[in-house]
Amino acid sequence: MKIVYIVLFSFYIINLYDSKVFGSTLQGVAEYVRRNLLFFLSDCTLGANKTRLLFFSRGISGIEVNLTTMELPINCSLKTIFIIHGFLSDGTKNWINDTVKALLKHEPLNVFSVDWQVGACSEKIDFLNVQSYRFATVNTKQVGEYVARCIKILVKNYHVSLTNIWMLGHSLGAHVCGFVGKHLQINQIGTLGRITGLDPAGPLFRKLNWTERLDRSDATFVDIIHTSHIFGLQEPVGHVDIFVNGGEFQPSCLLKKPGCSHDRAVDYYIEALKNPNCSFIGQKWSKRSGYSNSSENCNLESCMVIGQQAENYAARGTFIVNTHYGSPYCTGNLPNSEIVDAHFNIVSNGDNIFEADLLTNNG
Repeated sequence: MKIVYIVLFSFYIINLYDSKVFGSTLQGVAEYVRRNLLFFLSDCTLGANKTRLLFFSRGISGIEVNLTTMELPINCSLKTIFIIHGFLSDGTKNWINDTVKALLKHEPLNVFSVDWQVGACSEKIDFLNVQSYRFATVNTKQVGEYVARCIKILVKNYHVSLTNIWMLGHSLGAHVCGFVGKHLQINQIGTLGRITGLDPAGPLFRKLNWTERLDRSDATFVDIIHTSHIFGLQEPVGHVDIFVNGGEFQPSCLLKKPGCSHDRAVDYYIEALKNPNCSFIGQKWSKRSGYSNSSENCNLESCMVIGQQAENYAARGTFIVNTHYGSPYCTGNLPNSEIVDAHFNIVSNGDNIFEADLLTNNG
């Protein structure tokens, strides 16, 4: 099936492969932002200092907390999870609430939603504005430092173990998680237990080195879900990198909004949390060697899954997960004929138009 994929967001395409304008670090982006402040003033340029925390547990539902001025009923023996949204989003979105509910349904936890909506340029910003994404990108490092300071308080005052902390971030939020881990290590506080990146943002991060983006060194276990060629990173950056349906475009997204594949990482993860009885099974994979659709020989040492249980698997490397075309996406033990075997050949004609070939098991 041939289809013309028109990308509406020109600033993503402009910065998709070329970092020459900004240099090879986020500092280059920051300098560009400062030079252009006279032409574009917005709350999001200085919005990182307006970050807030929302706390959830089985008895508490999303109250705003200040760790420096109030006591929290935190059980240090429980796992503590931080959920971090991405660009143009906020900490009260439905996907965050759905994730929290799914997590708490299975076990008692301490859960924080990191609401950095001002720094993420979600207020009074046109989605097509080129500048806003650059500002939000710069803010990721500052938000990461803020969250790291909060974690330091949890460790010192509440005796929370770093090995028991799990960061889960989508898009730019995934890189915020990385900066949290880096800041904790630089300040000799320790190493986070786990970071899960849901399609970490690609534009302005693709050519940065590991010190300027999410990396496997930021936590003891880093698992990444790749779902978008346009908006996400395509290179492996974790201990485990799962490329869903090849990781470039997602089935049923080709005629929808450009961010559909990028957001689908969240949908897959929530489904995996809600229905642990149906596994998103990933097999070892590389673009050169190919893969097998059969999951009959999978075990803890050879395969991987999407979801909370991934850290219990010993396998490391790159994996591919096939999904059903629509919701529910988990294939479980469905026959191969019902599983989407997605491959995409992406070609730019130079006018920000992308052609993608989609192949499925049904032809």
